[in-house]
Amino acid sequence: KGKLALNVIQDYNKTPQGFKFNIKEAFDCIIDIIDLRGFDLLGVSLFSDKDIHITLLLLEQIKLKFPKIKIILGGVHVYAVNSVFLEKTNFIDYVVSGNGEIPLEEMLKYGNCNKIEESRIPGLYYRRNNKIFHNKNKILPMSQTACPDYSNLIPERKNWSIPYMISQGCCSDCNFCSKPKISFESMSIGKALREIRFLMEKHQNKYFSFNDLDFFLNLRRNREFCKNMIDNKFDIKWDCRARIRNVSENIFKELYEAGCRTIVWGIE
Repeated sequence: KGKLALNVIQDYNKTPQGFKFNIKEAFDCIIDIIDLRGFDLLGVSLFSDKDIHITLLLLEQIKLKFPKIKIILGGVHVYAVNSVFLEKTNFIDYVVSGNGEIPLEEMLKYGNCNKIEESRIPGLYYRRNNKIFHNKNKILPMSQTACPDYSNLIPERKNWSIPYMISQGCCSDCNFCSKPKISFESMSIGKALREIRFLMEKHQNKYFSFNDLDFFLNLRRNREFCKNMIDNKFDIKWDCRARIRNVSENIFKELYEAGCRTIVWGIE
């Protein structure tokens, strides 16, 4: 009945050594490694539309091995089609639309997954009596967000870019955007500088990726942020994302002096 199958296997011969990558073998290896005994919830973030197919295939296999675990799907590319994941699959239990801090914390308070009062969880999509329901989102202010913890996610390679955000939301209303429509808010410069320095020292890394939806949305404020990094001698290199607006040679010079080395432009 529409279950996703693993019988479509692709071999990739892209390396000079003719290395063959078998998806089913890779899945079998991952499933053998994963041990979710004793866990009630599994949260999975979908960061790219290119990952949807392989993510669903993997989650289906996880559910087969651990049928009692509740699977929660979230991430930026879930927002546009959130209810579809519950309509088209029987192995995803919940979908979180938008930021996940509040809904995940609320769900964990229950301790037992079978006692979750789903109607009380902000931003949650869930099934009940063969119907799908959605609760209104609730966004955690940036003044209350915790510093990102990458303790168990450090890559083996050196000079990896630490993901960070100094703002959330966007004032634009582009009809092609997959990001959740939440009000724009900037983090205080003082909080951002403290956390960036903390992450630099903790991970011994000076490379950052500012994942704000549009770094130039509040350009006046972010120029002040850059000036503070220069004045406080933050020796970091970073990239950001922005729409082309209010740009000038002087602004690029300021960004470069503050450590910016790459800007990924959104060109509509």
